[in-house]
Amino acid sequence: MELPVKPYIKNRLKTSYAVEGPEHQYQIDCGDGVNVLTVSEKARLALANLPYEAAQNYPHTIEMKEAVHRYWSDLVDLPLSQIFLGEGSQSLLYDTCRLFLEPGDRVIGIGPCYAELASDVGMWGAEYDFVPLRVEKNFRFQVEEMLRRMDGSHKLVYIDTPNNPTGQAIPLEEVEAVVRRAEELSIPIIVDEAYGDYMPREQSALTLTPKYENLVVLRSFSKAHGLAGIRAGYGVLPKQLTVPLDNITHPYICSVPARIVAVAALEDEGFVERTRRITARCKAPFFERKWKNLTVSHTSPETPILLLTHVDGTMDLKKAFDSYRIKVVSGTAFVGLTANSVRMRVPGEKDREAVLRAMDAIDRTGG
Repeated sequence: MELPVKPYIKNRLKTSYAVEGPEHQYQIDCGDGVNVLTVSEKARLALANLPYEAAQNYPHTIEMKEAVHRYWSDLVDLPLSQIFLGEGSQSLLYDTCRLFLEPGDRVIGIGPCYAELASDVGMWGAEYDFVPLRVEKNFRFQVEEMLRRMDGSHKLVYIDTPNNPTGQAIPLEEVEAVVRRAEELSIPIIVDEAYGDYMPREQSALTLTPKYENLVVLRSFSKAHGLAGIRAGYGVLPKQLTVPLDNITHPYICSVPARIVAVAALEDEGFVERTRRITARCKAPFFERKWKNLTVSHTSPETPILLLTHVDGTMDLKKAFDSYRIKVVSGTAFVGLTANSVRMRVPGEKDREAVLRAMDAIDRTGG
């Protein structure tokens, strides 16, 4: 018996670098883009002191939405009715695609970008029509090219900033130019700020939400806050999308423990700024070093990920790092990249010199 699975799901291989299972072969993890450099003491204490009732009861509380509102209140007034909680920003990303996409639709966005988004677009039978971050421009986002490519054939626009895998934060004025053009074309746009806490708050697209009726902004506690395991995030949607999103989400998304810890994280004043300073210090040697065959893409100094590319197009760069037992993410996981690129998370100080030595050795090969 063959069950009637949708053909664009059944016949498609999902692209994802999120793999379950043991990874004992690696001595140094530069893979997942999580905060391994510092810990929020308030979040840690909240997690350590969780009462049993946090697991016993369903999540009905609005404290997390209120905490998000307070956190942004000096920059923008976010109505509670337009704040939605998620399991990280991931579930909200999927749900927003669900609101709009049907087979045959086209989504325009950056390439490379967050791999799960490009993959999910395909699972709806839609096409991810990406504007490439070009190697000859050192992968720097080119807003004019994005604006030229956008047209009425697109159902949705996607931008991740800071971009995954390059780690570059796109200037807010360029993000707004894309949002404005999308509004002129009556196209919704997702600005994915999963790594957004590594940017100054005033550079967030959340500050644009009162001005535009087509803008969805997503945020996560998985990155700078160092809380990937609790699966907490939030999004801010335009008013006209609140009822439709309510219709397709369930009332208990984001668990009580996740909500409690997330509130504590938002109340830890100065933690995110401290994280950004530490990250910048640990990242600096990677783009200050003079390489012969390796290049570091355009990136922001405070974002914990970067894109490495080897000039030899036949090089399997992940395999080269594997030989030094260093975990990285292959460029093949991202649209627009090949195996001679990898995404690397900035290692902590205890592993930095070992990673740099391995890069020195890899840099001497090929080319």
